[in-house]
Amino acid sequence: PNRCVEDVKCAIDWIARRHDENYDNYGDNGSNNETLTAAESSIAMSTKPALLGWSQGALVAQMYAQKHGPSTLSDLVLFGTIYDPRVIYPRKPLFDESGRLISGGKDAVKPPAPEVVNTVAASLEDFTLPGTICDEAALEFSSVALAVDTVKAAWDELHEFNVCNPALVHVPTLVIVGAQDPYVQWDAQRELFERLGHDDKSMCVLPACDHAAHILKARKMFIRSVVGFLLRKDGF
Repeated sequence: PNRCVEDVKCAIDWIARRHDENYDNYGDNGSNNETLTAAESSIAMSTKPALLGWSQGALVAQMYAQKHGPSTLSDLVLFGTIYDPRVIYPRKPLFDESGRLISGGKDAVKPPAPEVVNTVAASLEDFTLPGTICDEAALEFSSVALAVDTVKAAWDELHEFNVCNPALVHVPTLVIVGAQDPYVQWDAQRELFERLGHDDKSMCVLPACDHAAHILKARKMFIRSVVGFLLRKDGF
């Protein structure tokens, strides 16, 4: 998870650099760049990107927001998050049976993660609600998924998720979830929302949707919910 957070930071930093380069050239007459006025700086500050995370990715997005959020993000969207304060991920053993350090330090020699071959059933496991995807679309989806991801991604060092604390999220946040998502705990969703550290927050429950609410039949409802939150201050 910490590595994922740093990857997100690299992407956000890249977006910021692109924005700054484009914005520094604002009003350039070809000779030299003009200094930003206070109004222009305000515009630049208001165009920070939003960050959306789905499922375990929502935990990563929450970790990023806790660490870097207010200075780099305009909004946070936690979609189908599996956050549950009752789940405490155990640390991996520091040493293997031979006494070799395998976790917890820069000199650790981590064993390679076991490879789990992706399957048709595994590629479709998020479509749990009958009718959310037709047979033809399911076959097409799985064929593309298997072509792109022949091996399932292996998570490591899951104990790093234990730092997730809604009270440390100080950016405007949308919590969005399918009403029939089998992977979420509703008391955990309510606690997450209530404990968020910013008073600009919304929760949206998508009816007749499971974990993959952003795909196929429910995608328009999902998109409208997210866009409506992001544009809430623009009179959308």
